[in-house]
Amino acid sequence: MTARDRDPAGGAADDLACDTAASWAEAIDLFRAAHRGDQLAGRMILDTTGDLRQLTEMLLQLVEVHLLDADDDALARFVTAAARCGPPPRYGSRPFAGHRPRRVP
Repeated sequence: MTARDRDPAGGAADDLACDTAASWAEAIDLFRAAHRGDQLAGRMILDTTGDLRQLTEMLLQLVEVHLLDADDDALARFVTAAARCGPPPRYGSRPFAGHRPRRVP
């Protein structure tokens, strides 16, 4: 049961604020895990969250804020390449989670 399901007179506003803060913290942890390439940690966050929908919304807000600082041309190239290539292998399929490939100049 989420805070939205509870009677507002029973402290639902406080519970909702706590749920929101928890989802925001989970979204930050999930973003960090994705940045590190740590799919196991990301999967654990997704599997254990109390509110997957709220976590997803918070993660999208976090990504949106991050993308505000992105180079428009680089972002356009990335989106074009992603559309052409299709989805990557299933989440969790990387054998060396946490190890990011080195960039070649």
